[in-house]
Amino acid sequence: MHGQRADAIAEQAAHWIVRLSADDPAERDTAQAGYAAWKAADPLHATAAAGMEN
Repeated sequence: MHGQRADAIAEQAAHWIVRLSADDPAERDTAQAGYAAWKAADPLHATAAAGMEN
């Protein structure tokens, strides 16, 4: 990944990671579903997510 697109995807991944840490269980559940869909939408999303999760 290079440039602005890579930066945007990394920022999105970080946003999802923060949402997955929500105190509210319902918000966490919603975030988990959204995060899974986001990762599945683009292989670059899954790559960025893996980098953030490790």
